[in-house]
Amino acid sequence: MPWAPQRYAVDYSDTPNLTHLAQADLAIVQPVLSEEGIRRLEGGGTRVIAYLTIGEAEPDDPALAELQAAGCILGQNPNWGSFYVDARCPQWQDLVLTRARALRNTGYAGFLLDTVDTAELFPETKGGLVELIRRLQQEVGGYLVQNRGFAVLESTAPYIQAVMYEDLSTRYDFALGQYVYHEQDPAPVQAYRGRLALLALDYAPADRPALAWRACERARALGFVGYVAYDVNLDAGGAFCDEVTPLVHAVYLPLIIQGKPADGLVAVRVPPFERILYLPHVYGPDVYNMPYFDASDLPAIWEVHFGRMAGRFPLGIGEFGGSYEGKDRVWQDAFVVLCVSAVKMDGG
Repeated sequence: MPWAPQRYAVDYSDTPNLTHLAQADLAIVQPVLSEEGIRRLEGGGTRVIAYLTIGEAEPDDPALAELQAAGCILGQNPNWGSFYVDARCPQWQDLVLTRARALRNTGYAGFLLDTVDTAELFPETKGGLVELIRRLQQEVGGYLVQNRGFAVLESTAPYIQAVMYEDLSTRYDFALGQYVYHEQDPAPVQAYRGRLALLALDYAPADRPALAWRACERARALGFVGYVAYDVNLDAGGAFCDEVTPLVHAVYLPLIIQGKPADGLVAVRVPPFERILYLPHVYGPDVYNMPYFDASDLPAIWEVHFGRMAGRFPLGIGEFGGSYEGKDRVWQDAFVVLCVSAVKMDGG
């Protein structure tokens, strides 16, 4: 099996956070770092690879007009504004290889091969993408990480060292304009465990720790090295999954006392934790609108705050309620569904 990072990070900003990247074994950046910046990271044990698009051309790509004139453009990506490219075009293959050689000469150890999913939208490009990846490995070399591109993975696996599963458990919904939890099937890459390093890239804003924790827990369970980016543009930082922890609300246990004031206070022994009934009080935005509150993510939030205790300790619901309208109605309905489901799962 090729080298696999224990930690990796992604930073596509114009000024990558070197301090954050230095904490990773593998750093994936836009090709903006100088040779000095690359050497600084490599000196601390971080391998640095550059982003390289091989299935789409950016709207500001200086070669776009030439590619259009050569008939290499297949359409436009409605979400990003970039243009789908036919990888069979000799002009595109030559352009990508020329850019890759220049980046390797700068000091980058390899590439994150992006937009390989063009093969799913335009199946006729599969052969061209496979050939391009083969040439990148054999003519340019380096550590190659393929982002998704499951339609060609069987053919490209011999030429890459790692596969990234972007949006494994969360994604940015462009229609809704928000980040949502959405589990995708890991099967397309699990067959390559032991042959390729498996990376998972998910998204959760910094104020949605429950979403990040849920994505990281799933990545770990499935055998991926996970990273959570705070923004879909990958330029606002992120978190290593081995550092993501659930946001825990403190559990307050009242001190049990006996005796009269004149006698002083004497603490009574607290019973074993398994004999304590935990009764969380659950309220929605009408009472206190937490910054991470989002109707699409409520089960994950509840799981982090108290649901995960259910299998180990007696757990009930002390109070819940509020006004029954708007957002509060949404969360109350969702909470009732969750409680009913929990009872059914427990055999009730």
